[in-house]
Amino acid sequence: MAAAVAGLGLTLTACGDAPEGDTTAPGESAQVDTTRVDSAIVTVAFDPSRPVDDLIFLPDSDAPWQGLIAASLSDGGYEVFNLDGEVVGGEAGPRLRSITAAPDFALRGLTIPLLFGIDSDGAVRAQAFIAEETTFIEVGLTGEGLEDNATAVCHAGSGIGFVDIALLNDDETAQIWRVEDTGQDNLQLTLQSQFDLPFPARACASAGSELIVTGPTGGAARLDRDGQVVADIEGYSLADVAYGELLGRAVAIAPLGQDGQLGVFDANSMEPITLIEFEEGLNAPAILQPGAIDLTDANFGGSPFSGGLLAVYDREDGRLKLIGRDVITRIVVAPE
Repeated sequence: MAAAVAGLGLTLTACGDAPEGDTTAPGESAQVDTTRVDSAIVTVAFDPSRPVDDLIFLPDSDAPWQGLIAASLSDGGYEVFNLDGEVVGGEAGPRLRSITAAPDFALRGLTIPLLFGIDSDGAVRAQAFIAEETTFIEVGLTGEGLEDNATAVCHAGSGIGFVDIALLNDDETAQIWRVEDTGQDNLQLTLQSQFDLPFPARACASAGSELIVTGPTGGAARLDRDGQVVADIEGYSLADVAYGELLGRAVAIAPLGQDGQLGVFDANSMEPITLIEFEEGLNAPAILQPGAIDLTDANFGGSPFSGGLLAVYDREDGRLKLIGRDVITRIVVAPE
């Protein structure tokens, strides 16, 4: 399949050498204004070969048990795992400090996972993952007005023949770009909207037609497509964020610095709901220093992941740790 992709007329280049790393450390968190603390047991843990900057799920709707997790590595490139922790693909390349994905992107008649990342120069990069050959191919991007000043990227919607991505920029602005395969040499990016951010945001997550943004100094905010603040909360240092709906309740989940906990916020009001701390399970250590996270409601096959799952990179021991989404749902929606 890699040969077929390479023959599509796209500008395809090998992932280059990793540029100088970003040494910015995640901020410390403020205390959550709630007395409620819940606990969950880690289901599975496994070891990436090197430290992880960000991670994203690549579900397979046709064969849920073949769903994957992609991790961008702190010294550059990707590593891809199945849920047994086996490495099923990888590629050397630039350091990508923030990533997102369109798991089923239509590319010249093929349906391929397409990953987007922000490199250390602030440029947005795209790589197609060729699962059958366990390799990545970089895909050229063209967008009028697209600049190399992004700090984060997240999924912002999709439809027939396109995916929208949101870019957070270092000048405290955000842009939403539509990515399409128009038959030209590169994938085409068309600007859909641009707006100011309420604070220097460094992570984002899609919340339906809106965005959740977080930052090391500004806390968290929910924004509409025009950048208007729908709800916000201050007093938190949040290096990453994931969005989900748990039995109809919209939540934002974010790691809280060195506390070994995740904060769960009502995604409509941005008010805190609870803290979650993670205990060790069978052959799966506790989470001590949560870093990158992702949450999915996609079926990954079999118990306990048929209802989706939460993935957390633990900076303390350098392991990826998985928890069934149903566990998180029970804690948040129906606490004992």
